[in-house]
Amino acid sequence: DAQVAPVNGSITVDFNEDGYNDILLIGNNFGNEVFVGRNDALNGLLLQNDGNGNFKSVSTSKSGFFVPGDAKSITTVKNSKNALPYYIVTQNRDSIRIFQKN
Repeated sequence: DAQVAPVNGSITVDFNEDGYNDILLIGNNFGNEVFVGRNDALNGLLLQNDGNGNFKSVSTSKSGFFVPGDAKSITTVKNSKNALPYYIVTQNRDSIRIFQKN
């Protein structure tokens, strides 16, 4: 699932609070030549760590992490009001997307 389009950014985060770092991926590339078409099959992806060096894809409907655009960068920003950080994603020629685990 992580190899369907270019990956442009990633962060590690213990998303399910099991003590193991999971990976959030963003990507795509809309800047190709017209005859090639866009590489747009990656809509954001959460890879869940099982603690043994294996990662499993988590569906978008389960993770809530959906970035269908030409995503270029992802970062984490701490939230001063509670312990849950914001995950901020930039997209080329599109809006910034902000996520927070609920």
